[in-house]
Amino acid sequence: MRTRIKTRSIKEQEQEQEIEEEEEQQQQQQQQQQQQKQQQKEKEKKNESKSEKKKKKKNKKRKKKKRMNESEKRTRTRTNKEKKQDEEEE
Repeated sequence: MRTRIKTRSIKEQEQEQEIEEEEEQQQQQQQQQQQQKQQQKEKEKKNESKSEKKKKKKNKKRKKKKRMNESEKRTRTRTNKEKKQDEEEE
């Protein structure tokens, strides 16, 4: 009787150990997946920030160009006005 009980318990122990190992593997896989997700998020965030920086830079350039154009227009109109005045004076 005792030997049977012992063998059963050994078998049960083996099964339990197998189950524990499987659970550990599953946990490890989950951790790996979480790490991968985290890394992916970080990558995306970096890329996003890069693209944001590019956009800001472009916008800044655009605004500067626009300002320059406006100032040029002002000077042109002034010169045109001056020309008209000169013509009128003559």
